[in-house]
Amino acid sequence: IADSIKCKKTDIKELRELFKYSSQRFKNDDKFNIMISKGIYSYDFIDSFDKLNTIELPPKETFYSQLNNSYISDKDYETAKTSYTAALALKPNEQYPKNQLAKIEKLLADLNKDKSIKEAYAAAITKADAAFSSKDYAAALAAYKEAQTIKPSETYPVTQIAECNRLLDDDLRLKQNEKRYADAIAKADKFFDTKEYGKSKAAYNEALSYKPKEQY
Repeated sequence: IADSIKCKKTDIKELRELFKYSSQRFKNDDKFNIMISKGIYSYDFIDSFDKLNTIELPPKETFYSQLNNSYISDKDYETAKTSYTAALALKPNEQYPKNQLAKIEKLLADLNKDKSIKEAYAAAITKADAAFSSKDYAAALAAYKEAQTIKPSETYPVTQIAECNRLLDDDLRLKQNEKRYADAIAKADKFFDTKEYGKSKAAYNEALSYKPKEQY
């Protein structure tokens, strides 16, 4: 009801006239607005009378609304914190608001930490995928390992690390094969120039074992 009235009356003086008791208790306009606003309620969490006896702030996951298909926002946590602070100001010796404020502080810290982890992981994956697309597998491998360190439970970096290692091994084998082929051809050509044809033939056959399709 209060929110419906607030939509119609935006002037703070008019609202204070309507909600005189709250106005007397809360001189600060921001706190007054919070106290006459709709509360944050975990509708889906309260599925029995026993839940009404819960004295601790339920975890964020319990504030899921099937109607809106969404969870409580960080802003709502901040609002809850402000409300507990206002309650503490009314009764400074009450322990419950103090306990709840401490829990909210931890929840907000966890949310910020989780957000930072997600951002760092996303940045590492973006960097790794870009390097992988450009076939810079060494750089991609380093970035995927960084992402794995940030979020060890994610399977995508593990899969990509294995793929990078496979491609790097293939590339190494290809380079080694190229070198062996080039060395064999150089040796064969040298024997051919000195008319040592037996040795030259053996060296050319060795080169063919590295690159069977080469016509030279």
